[in-house]
Parts: sequence; C-alpha cells; structure tokens
Amino acid sequence: MICPKCGSVDASPIVYGLPTEETFDHERQGAVALGGCVITGNDPEWACKRCGTRFGRPCCFVVDGEEVSRWDLILMLFRGIRDRREALGLSRVEVCERAGLGSHRHTVRRLQAIEKGKDPMDDVLLGRICRALDLNPQDLGVPLEMGDVDVP
Repeated sequence: MICPKCGSVDASPIVYGLPTEETFDHERQGAVALGGCVITGNDPEWACKRCGTRFGRPCCFVVDGEEVSRWDLILMLFRGIRDRREALGLSRVEVCERAGLGSHRHTVRRLQAIEKGKDPMDDVLLGRICRALDLNPQDLGVPLEMGDVDVP
C-alpha cells in the first residue's frame, strides 16, 4: 500500500478490537497498528509507518453479486461461531479453553459479546476461536480464507 500523504510503501494493517497480549507484541514489532475498539464499518485498513497516516477503504467482497463489507462478513462469522458452539454442546468456557485463551471471566464475557456481534475482536483471536471449533469461514458462506483470518 502507498501512503496518500507521504508516498511511503511501508504500512501496517490496522487491527481493530480489544487487543490481546499477542496483538500488542505484533504492534511493538511493527507488524500491525492498533485501531481501537469502536468499529464504524468504514474504518481505514492501513497505517503508514513513516508519517502515521491511516488510509485505505475497508476491504469489500462480492457475495451473490452484491458488495459486502468485511465487517458484515465478520458478523456472519460471529453468528456462525455461536451456532457451531451450541451445535457442539460446548460452553463458552470450553471454547475459550480449546482456543488456548483460558477460562477467565473477562475472556468468557468477551466471547459472549463476540457471539452477539458487539465485539469485533482482532483477527488472531478470531482465528483461534475458529480453529477451536474446527470452523472454516467458507462453511458459513463467508468468502474469507483462513489467511484473511490470521491463525497463528
């Protein structure tokens, strides 16, 4: 990506949602920029490492001939996470433990918010939860590859 302000090609993807310790590590390494917890659906996707400008239209996908934002696709995935967890008869605590997130009250409450579409979370956490449920976004009709959802 080319920064529209300074012309640099050195930019990091912006990660939205409540960051995990792993996300903070990625930010310190310059691999990502933190975007905050408030998602508007029209947030920039890149941060220039030279001047700090945030730019780029959110990624869009075409589903059944219509352009759909990445956020709308993630909401579909959140509903799929809830449905898959319930179909497997797993509690939120069990999902968090399977994902290697522990069973802390905060983490379990966050999964509850995720399932309601109220917590956008970061892609690393999303990938871990999908892996814990053996869930591929494409199984839900969400045209995201697991490469789009970072699975460490």
